[in-house]
Amino acid sequence: MKSKIQIQLLVIYLVTLAVVVGGFQIYISRNVYSRMQRDVIKNMEFTTDSLEAQLETYFSNSDQVMINMIYKGTLLKYLEELNEVSGLTDMERMKYARKFDELIESQSTFPIIPSSHVSIYNLDMTYKYEYNPVKTSNLGNVLENSEKEEYLEHYNRVICRSENSENGTFSIIRLITNLDAEKLGYMELQLDYRDLDRMCDFKDERTTYILDQNGNMLYPDKTVEKDELDFADEITGEKTGVVQIGNDYYAWEKLDKYDMIVAVRQSEQAMFETLNSLKRTTMTILVLLFLGASFVGYYSVYRTLKPIKTLTEQVMKINYGQMNLDIHKEQHIADEMVVLQSAFSDMLQRIKTAAEKELYLQKEQERMKYEALQKQIAPHFIHNTLYVISIAAQEKRNDDVIVMCKGLSDILRYSMNLEHMKVRFEEELAYIKNYIRLQEENYGEDFQYSIEVDERWMDVEIPRMFLQPFVENCFKHGFGNAEPPYYLKICGTADNDSCQLYIEDNGAGITDAALTHIEDMLENPDYNKTDSEDSLGVVNTIRRFRYLYGNKGNVTVERQLQGGTRVKIEIRRR
Repeated sequence: MKSKIQIQLLVIYLVTLAVVVGGFQIYISRNVYSRMQRDVIKNMEFTTDSLEAQLETYFSNSDQVMINMIYKGTLLKYLEELNEVSGLTDMERMKYARKFDELIESQSTFPIIPSSHVSIYNLDMTYKYEYNPVKTSNLGNVLENSEKEEYLEHYNRVICRSENSENGTFSIIRLITNLDAEKLGYMELQLDYRDLDRMCDFKDERTTYILDQNGNMLYPDKTVEKDELDFADEITGEKTGVVQIGNDYYAWEKLDKYDMIVAVRQSEQAMFETLNSLKRTTMTILVLLFLGASFVGYYSVYRTLKPIKTLTEQVMKINYGQMNLDIHKEQHIADEMVVLQSAFSDMLQRIKTAAEKELYLQKEQERMKYEALQKQIAPHFIHNTLYVISIAAQEKRNDDVIVMCKGLSDILRYSMNLEHMKVRFEEELAYIKNYIRLQEENYGEDFQYSIEVDERWMDVEIPRMFLQPFVENCFKHGFGNAEPPYYLKICGTADNDSCQLYIEDNGAGITDAALTHIEDMLENPDYNKTDSEDSLGVVNTIRRFRYLYGNKGNVTVERQLQGGTRVKIEIRRR
């Protein structure tokens, strides 16, 4: 058993230590961890910015090649001729194919041309030229999609992916117009996804996404889960930004020239792996320091307060029957403890003598008060009961009078027996049942009652005539000022620690003034006969209960919210 002062010193020491350690942890969290976290996010933004620059250069070079082929050669002339011809012979097709070959070869100095697929169509698509032919063209998908077709006609350019997962290409498609903005045909430049892989594949857990001008996935060339595109809903009007969705971070940047968005995703765990490792290491060190300092503090306090603790333990063993102080002198205990032992022993002997005298006088005083209170209650109860019987006699209910007289006889016999100050609850409950049956004869069908008491209540000892005033007030004050039907409930519960008894009615309810008057009378033990007789029975009963049970018993009288009065009686077993 630790002494109180030892616990207090340990608590103060540990709280101070915890504040210091916690303050240090907060400091490094705000000034070190947060700075490192911002640096990691900035690094992610820098990576996305570098990737955006590479992609913009790549798309710009590819687009510039197409512009050169359209406007720096004779392509417009060839398409005008093809649009005017209603049909072409095989020979004519071969002739135009050679012309387009020469035009494409003139752009072969651009690295992108030799490995790309170029397709040229006239306006009604009756003629098609292919350089490095492919199985599937993406132009048809664009013209069948109203959004993509509208974008193509507005900006003369659209970038889209192949709908064929085996194709592995994406296309830049241009609407070919002359200087008078007349549509002449289409040019499609199909590019290999491996070009994007070389720029976008980081070879780690990071994932790159490229969204085209319609918000569709351009890269990677695979079917993605729906929730992978949730970050697109978080993109604001800013050119760049970082957003966290779930356990992932997305750094995004817009390619304004092409109305595209590039985003890099990285899991929070991988992104802050180094930072989290530093946090775990720091926390481990702080915990070890805290535990070590706690042990040192505990040992120091223990050695300092052990002599005082020994004396405290001996004092705690003192009771009325044992008031001798016995402290074994140990090597580390000072001689002052022996002096304290002798002083405590003399003082305890004097206290014991005074306590025995005070206890005798207190018991005598309580016995006299109890007898006086019981004599005051008896006339009060007899008056009310005889009044009920007189009403029944006036109404010539002879059988009822006989039953009530028999019940009254049992009640008077019980109340006149003054041999025992306390009775078993079972006896008191039988007495109350007789009293309620008398009242039931008076109220007739307007009155109902229920009594449900736990069996563990039956052997509990309570003051004689203890329940009488509370039940009597239900009829006299509760039902007397209320309209029927009337209901009285007595409910008793019990557990290992305490017993509770509730007496409830649905009457008018006790007033605040009456509650205040009862409290005032309980606080003033020298009340006289000028006090209200209505409250006298309740006050005397509560006083008897307090005399017998002290702080182990409690009586509460209160007004119920739904109407009526409730009395709670509690007796603690421990």
